Amino acid sequence: MIMAKTDPDSAAGRAYRFGAFLLRPARRELLADGVPVTLGSRAFDLLAALVEHAGQVVSRDALTAVAWPRMVVEDSSLRVQIAHLRRVLGPEGPGIVTVPGQGYRFDGVVQVVDEGAAPAAQVIPAARVLPRRLTAIIGRDAEVARVQAAVQPGRVVTLVGIGGIGKTTVALAATERLAGDYADGICYLDLGTLPDPVQGLAAAFGAARMDALGHAMAGHRLLVVLDGCDYAPEAVAALLAQLAQAPGVAVLATSRHPLGAAAEHRLRLPPLDLPPEGEIEIDAPRALTFGAVQLFASRAQASGAGYTLTDRDAPVVAALCRRLDGLPLAIELAAGCVDAFGVLGLLDQADDRFNLLEARRRSPQERQRSLRASLDWSYTRLSAPAQTALQRLSVLDGTFTLASATAAIGADGIDNAAAADLLEALVAQSLVSPEATDDGPRFRLSAMVRAYARERLRAVTSPR
Repeated sequence: MIMAKTDPDSAAGRAYRFGAFLLRPARRELLADGVPVTLGSRAFDLLAALVEHAGQVVSRDALTAVAWPRMVVEDSSLRVQIAHLRRVLGPEGPGIVTVPGQGYRFDGVVQVVDEGAAPAAQVIPAARVLPRRLTAIIGRDAEVARVQAAVQPGRVVTLVGIGGIGKTTVALAATERLAGDYADGICYLDLGTLPDPVQGLAAAFGAARMDALGHAMAGHRLLVVLDGCDYAPEAVAALLAQLAQAPGVAVLATSRHPLGAAAEHRLRLPPLDLPPEGEIEIDAPRALTFGAVQLFASRAQASGAGYTLTDRDAPVVAALCRRLDGLPLAIELAAGCVDAFGVLGLLDQADDRFNLLEARRRSPQERQRSLRASLDWSYTRLSAPAQTALQRLSVLDGTFTLASATAAIGADGIDNAAAADLLEALVAQSLVSPEATDDGPRFRLSAMVRAYARERLRAVTSPR
């Protein structure tokens, strides 16, 4: 492509926001979570050119002319700079995609911000490509197939689960398999990064107003992926009302709670499968048949520790994964610490779950950077009675009955019906897990949720 000239006057106050980053070309400044990022002049010029043309292929010649004007350079010089930019943006950030034989394309939703006037934003259309998947999907083949089979035109499929369970990973994997079934492709919205998700989708189809969106999409055979619906529930509800007018559109959504939409098909994502408690002498080959252990071994090896699961470590890693309840985010955070603590040390850390609550990883979204941030996000969105109910349930170990739950929740006179409603609300928010048994339904809190809720309980009951 030929890059258009930018009017210096109109560009003086223009900035670009994408994920955790803010790019200010006129100031030659890149911020990550408000902190300046050091970039060489050529890398900065390349990033600015790609971001300003997000979603479009920028040719190698055009990029070379931007970074090395009136110079002849080898292709390897451009490749080195692009590789550096990818490291700066990080594996969780927006991607720079190589388009063989053509050039490079910046993928990700970009918000154009005019900082020279009152805060206002022009929304660039929702992405028509999926985010990059940098790691293999482990232990989720059955769940991906289940989602793939459920998605169909005219239906909203909601993948529900607690934060850190891997909803986005499974949804994107299923979308990759489904994309070829839809003549008009896919439309992906990360509702955690779009300032106006409705306008973002409307812009992708040339609809100037929300109430014109249904008409604009009529006749399309399209898969719309709504990632992180709990960020903007009201906008999602308005969006789904419009999409209901387009019978050829399929919707795949991720959320910590059901959306309550018409024609909604809910799939609750379970933890990764775990070795049974009774297999104390499990060896490495047997342990690696379970998704949770596979994920730990893969991420520990990728962390730079050079880790390989041995028969000696297998029982320890199996126990560790069980204590982490098969939660992918918790397992990945633990695996990233194997070089510092070793597997036995990690098992001790898992006993003191507050240490793992604080462990962090790089992510463009704050709530995905640690277990504590993820649980904080869910907890602060509960009603005050639901917060109290979660705190009181934390005193129950293992699984518990409805009667036990209502007794714990209703400790100060809340009647059984109200206590049952609060329990149901916590289940809907994926903070309490229901389990079907021969003796009737039972419930449980994951170890991490229980540790977090007990901490909250102590904060309100301990003398100051």
